[in-house]
Amino acid sequence: MAYLFCAWQYLDLHVLKVATCPGFRRQGLAQRLMESAEAFVAREGGETVTLEVRQSNTGAQAFYLNMGYHTVGVRPGYYADGEDGLVMTKMFTNSKALYDESSR
Repeated sequence: MAYLFCAWQYLDLHVLKVATCPGFRRQGLAQRLMESAEAFVAREGGETVTLEVRQSNTGAQAFYLNMGYHTVGVRPGYYADGEDGLVMTKMFTNSKALYDESSR
């Protein structure tokens, strides 16, 4: 139905792929996966979640903006077809303390 593939790199979780099967889209699955990844970052004391999104994918950009991500850069020619990738990041401050408070 949906999956998230990411890599933990020191204090950053780099989201490499989020995908939902067409018949299951717009049901909140990607959001729940992203929230689960963010909870992992908070638990582990991480600082950021970073991802790339196609410059033409305005729907995905809106999704990530709504979740609190900000565009912080561009990777020219990032995708195999030459399209640029926008780098989006969400910062976490004192994440272990935030996680400890929210899990009480």
